[in-house]
Amino acid sequence: VQLAESNYEVTYQLKNGSTLPNGLTLTSSGYISGKPTQTVTDHKFTVQAISEFSETVEVEYKISVGIKFDGNMKLPDAEAGKNYSTRIDTAQGAGTVKYTVKDGSALPAGLTLSEDGKISGKPTKAGVYEVTFVANAEGKVSDEITLTLYVAGKIANDVTPIVVGSSIGGVALVGIGVAAFFVLKKRKM
Repeated sequence: VQLAESNYEVTYQLKNGSTLPNGLTLTSSGYISGKPTQTVTDHKFTVQAISEFSETVEVEYKISVGIKFDGNMKLPDAEAGKNYSTRIDTAQGAGTVKYTVKDGSALPAGLTLSEDGKISGKPTKAGVYEVTFVANAEGKVSDEITLTLYVAGKIANDVTPIVVGSSIGGVALVGIGVAAFFVLKKRKM
């Protein structure tokens, strides 16, 4: 609310019959506060500015409250070549919400997003992917969220670990599919 100018104290109130969306209130100092519990588009309300020794001034405003993603949402990690399934259907504020990937953003190859918010498929390539999702509902202000999806490389199942020893002090470091050898040479004293 645009604050009125006066040499005297100004208080604010909603005009009789005027309302804010559920969950919001107008403070006497002219601020809208609270957490909206309903979505609205171009909801009109009238604020009165009242000051001693001045005429009451009324101003009409519009407010829109859209659907909202859960800001704490995170995507579980994936592995290339393995089935992946999760949901992003956390947007609230409307009965039927449709989910899409924002233009210019993309899921990793092999994954798809259904309109009801399910991501599924088999990612084909390891990497770190930033994906922006959009939640839409008819007649409502949409919301979007950008999430990070980590896709690990495919881990081979047919690798046999190798254990190596040496009488000259060889040391083997063994990992899945990788063996590294270090030869320690004796120093001359």
